[in-house]
Order: sequence, then structure tokens, then C-alpha cells
Amino acid sequence: MREGSIHILLVSKPTDPQPSYSVMFIDPSTPTVGGRPWRKVTGDDDLVRLLRDDIGIHKDLIDDILKRARGGMTTVPRVQLTPEQQRALGL
Repeated sequence: MREGSIHILLVSKPTDPQPSYSVMFIDPSTPTVGGRPWRKVTGDDDLVRLLRDDIGIHKDLIDDILKRARGGMTTVPRVQLTPEQQRALGL
């Protein structure tokens, strides 16, 4: 199990029909060689599913995370993922 942070960046334009986000898991113990994978997520519903169902972030935190992500960028600290989960989620 690795502990790190989830970084969410709003990448869509205001004129886009729905928001798009890039999501990355940063594990501070892993050196940054060759960049880290970003997962593109389209729409708030898909972002919520990724955070809540796939990553396991508590539902009480989701609304605040989503609000901050809509503002441009946010970080969710102290997230634990196994290397297998990282690969399966594209993070």
C-alpha cells in the first residue's frame, strides 16, 4: 500500500458542454522519472465515481473536493492505493 495525494486539474474550457479533469496520484516515495500518468475524466459524475467508488474517498468529502476541482485544481492528501490499484485505475 502506498500513501500519496490525488491531484485534480480542471482542463476543460468554460464553453465545453461538461467539465473535464486530469487526475494523478503522487506517491512521494516514488521518484519522478519520465513523468507520472494522468487519467482524464469527463463530467462531474465520472469524477465522483472515480473518487468515491474506485479510490475509496469518503462520501462526506466528495462535495467539497468537487467544488474545489471546479475552481481549477485541488489536492486530496493521505490517499492509500496499492500498486495494482494504481495500474488498474490508470494512475
